[in-house]
Amino acid sequence: MRIQFLSLLLLFGFSVVGQSQEQAYSFTLDEAIAFALENNYSAINADRDILDAKKQKWETIASGLPQITGDIGYQNQLKQPVSLIPAEFFGGEPGTFVPITFGQP
Repeated sequence: MRIQFLSLLLLFGFSVVGQSQEQAYSFTLDEAIAFALENNYSAINADRDILDAKKQKWETIASGLPQITGDIGYQNQLKQPVSLIPAEFFGGEPGTFVPITFGQP
């Protein structure tokens, strides 16, 4: 019984290994050249280098173009800011300050 089980296991094991092998390709010369160019690691890396060079070229061009920046600010001041001005400007005592508000009320 055990020998039959082992022989059956070996039979199925070899059949699975035989089916898992890669298929052999058959190409014409033109198809072989196209396949080689498409799957060649050197060609793939060269294409990537060309794309990187094009991106770097556009970065260099963009740094030479005029740059546009913008800023928006908003202040809702319900109370007018008060500035302290030396009182000597208005004929007051030296060393004292007068609170003054600038702007529209």
